[in-house]
This record gives sequence, C-alpha cells and structure tokens, in this order.
Amino acid sequence: ANIVEGSYTQHSSIDVLEDPSIVTSMQQLQISQSRYWLDNGIGTIRPLARETRTRKVESQQWIKKGKAASWALRQWLYSRRGQDKPFWVATRQSDFICVLDIVAATLTIDVAHIGIEITEPFDIALFPVSGSPTYHHVESVTEIGTTVQRLVLSAAVGVDLTIAEIQRVSLLRLYRQASDALKLTHQASDVHLITRAQVPLTSP
Repeated sequence: ANIVEGSYTQHSSIDVLEDPSIVTSMQQLQISQSRYWLDNGIGTIRPLARETRTRKVESQQWIKKGKAASWALRQWLYSRRGQDKPFWVATRQSDFICVLDIVAATLTIDVAHIGIEITEPFDIALFPVSGSPTYHHVESVTEIGTTVQRLVLSAAVGVDLTIAEIQRVSLLRLYRQASDALKLTHQASDVHLITRAQVPLTSP
C-alpha cells in the first residue's frame, strides 16, 4: 500500500527519513545530451549545441534486518515518486557540540566554534540521549568570541536539555532521489542492503 501523505515525521512540511543511512560515495556526474534542431521557418535549419551539465550525486545505503523493516523502507522510498518529492536526511554526526544547557523557551543554541564562518541559513537535527529527535531551522549564526558560535533558530527549541542529555546535534540535509530505481542486496537470510543515489539540495 502507498504511504499516506503527511503520515511520516515532517520538518518544514517535508518528510524526514529517520532511518540511519551511510553515505558511501560522493561524485559529480557529467550529463551530455543532444539538443533539438532549430527551425524558425525562414532561415537555415541547424542543430543546437550539445548540452552538458554537472550534477552532484551521493550514494546512500540503509541496512535493514527483517523483511517487514526492509519492505517498509522500500515503500517509503518509492513513495518519494523518484525525483519528484524531496526529503530530509540527518547526517547523524556530531556536527555541532553544545557548550551550554538548552532551555525550552530559548531561540538559541550555543555550540563550540567549528572553525568557519556560517553565512547561510540551514537546518539541524537535535538528538537527545533519551527520546525522539527534534528538527530546527537555523536562521543565522552569531560569533561569541573565538570559541563559541550561537545558532539562532526560527522557533523555540521546545525542550529542556542539559549537556549530558544531548546525544548529538547533526546537520539536516535536503535530498531528492537521482533516479526512479533502487538497488536491493540480500546480504544474509534476513538482512537487506538498500542503495539509492540521491541529489543533495542543500549546501552544508
């Protein structure tokens, strides 16, 4: 059966794929294709130049145990309608390290300086030690001295967390599938490896 629209966890009205994934490779694809013949009705018919463009593609993998879990993820990926519907995927890495406790009503998260200046808005996933992750849009980053950066959110965090209760803060990246097919490998009697090529739509 098809996945019901909006029945999955969402951030900014776009589904979040919460199953942990592995980025196995990053590459640029050179796509070259012939163009149409140009005929304006009065001049010489001539071919347009060959079109060449570059697309950045990431190959991601999910390992699922059990037929039910594998089938559920396959159905979810298929429900993206190939390259039609974007979705979020968290890196699940400690991209930011919190240096202060988080207060539910606050619009900021203080993190250790990552060494570069961030000028564009982006999105993050906040993973607590216990409980479900929450997703947030970062509107800007303020430099607090040389060791701390303050993430300014578009809405309050909504949960009180001490540093000890924070498992990780990860980048949340927006993707669109690069093709209408996926690869399914049976690694064992009850273990399946699902591979899909994705086009990243966000820069971080």
